[in-house]
Amino acid sequence: LPVQRRSAQEQWIVMEGRDIGTVIFPDAMVKIYLTASAFERARRRIAQGEAPAGATLEEVQKEIEARDLQDSTRAVAPLKIAEDAVVIDSSHLSLEETVDAIAAVVAQKRKENC
Repeated sequence: LPVQRRSAQEQWIVMEGRDIGTVIFPDAMVKIYLTASAFERARRRIAQGEAPAGATLEEVQKEIEARDLQDSTRAVAPLKIAEDAVVIDSSHLSLEETVDAIAAVVAQKRKENC
């Protein structure tokens, strides 16, 4: 935690993780909660060759749903949306559209804070 926080003291950084905006950097200027449906994440995982060989879409989706449940109900630093985060659901967005949506949020936040 201290190392992560020191890394952001003198420069703009981009970090991702399930507790970055709620635990590590609760005062970050820009917080984005990037999400997609479990179905879409499973489809992407298989398409990118990141699923176990022979795994079905349904199996991968169930694994993702189980992980989400575990992470959102754990006692320490549970997965949750920070109150001041902008939620971007990329389920129906291309990579380029997702990047554009994130860039627009960052630009707006910088404009508001400068």
